[in-house]
Amino acid sequence: MKKILIISSVVVVTLLLLIFVYILFFGTPKSVQDVFTNFNIGGGAGPVITDTPGTVIDTLTETEGFLSFGDGPFFKLTTRPVAGMGFVGTTTLRYAELGTGHIYEIDLEEQSESLISSRTFQKVRSATFSTEGSSVIFEIEKENVMESLVGSLVKSDTGENTLNAIFLPEGSHDAGFTEEGTVLYLQTVSTGTEVHEYDQAEAVDTLVLSLPHQRLRAAWPSHVYTTPTAQLSGYVYDISAGSIDYVREGGMGLTAYPFDSGVIVTTPEDTVDLASYAIQEGVSYVLPKTVVPEKCTDTHQATTTILCAVDTDTLHEITYPDDWYKGKESFTDTFWTLPIDGQGGLDLFPASDYIRDFDVLNIVGDATGNLYLFIDKNDNSLWLFGLPLRVTF
Repeated sequence: MKKILIISSVVVVTLLLLIFVYILFFGTPKSVQDVFTNFNIGGGAGPVITDTPGTVIDTLTETEGFLSFGDGPFFKLTTRPVAGMGFVGTTTLRYAELGTGHIYEIDLEEQSESLISSRTFQKVRSATFSTEGSSVIFEIEKENVMESLVGSLVKSDTGENTLNAIFLPEGSHDAGFTEEGTVLYLQTVSTGTEVHEYDQAEAVDTLVLSLPHQRLRAAWPSHVYTTPTAQLSGYVYDISAGSIDYVREGGMGLTAYPFDSGVIVTTPEDTVDLASYAIQEGVSYVLPKTVVPEKCTDTHQATTTILCAVDTDTLHEITYPDDWYKGKESFTDTFWTLPIDGQGGLDLFPASDYIRDFDVLNIVGDATGNLYLFIDKNDNSLWLFGLPLRVTF
């Protein structure tokens, strides 16, 4: 009996030694990433995503001077989750990575991607780029409070980009760029809300206006509105004249977003159904489609049209806007150009062109109105499409 136990012990020890030797020489992960990609939480083997540095995800093709998007109009640019993006001219774009704030640049003509700022921040939730792409505003979550950071990309003597950045004062929110490159932002104070303008070049902060309301959001460059929720009635104000001028009262859950010559407002109509309006020079036009205002942008081809991602069916069935903001509901959007005066509307792509369901978070167009970027809220991926389907550079 003792002999059998001894033999068994020797066999077990030998097997353990063999396993140890195998792991030591053959099973050691090559990198930290190799370790974490083996934790397929949720069951089943997770997909292996490869994002080759220096190149875009898919391949753009060029035919007779036109940019083609392969089998359809939609082109995925990156697998990285994106916090915000913007065009630099008409053939280059920049985006910031969600979470880290790393800034990347994509050259559409060269079909190449490069990291231009590796300065890392924690919990970057959104990014807004200036018109020329040289400055960026981050919203950063810190201890369950959002803070605003303004940064400028500066080249060092060696040619490397660095991001020089400062935090705006405590309580600052809804920061955005003006056409001149300065930053407008709101700051909550005990007496209400202050509108400030910050000049990055001069490092000068100026108080523009004091408002007797605390729960405000911005639709820059000239409008503010009450924080949107289905629990409260909303109001929109114009502050362009240096005073708070009433524009429109809405129902529960009013939301707003600017366009070139006014502001888009969505609010319950007759206290029941939702309707969207374009308010321009004091005149309110009913849009032909009900939209989430943040899902719209200027076409830059005419001051009479906007481009929006639209899902009218789901929009009318949820508690608006709370369910969408909280991620409890998702939309299946299609892209439309909508006239400001409410006459007509053009569905841009047939159903067969939509290679997946898009829940559009925000859209940015280039200066020509030909190319558009958008973030899909489902996974924060970055996408590109063109109008028309082929775009001349």
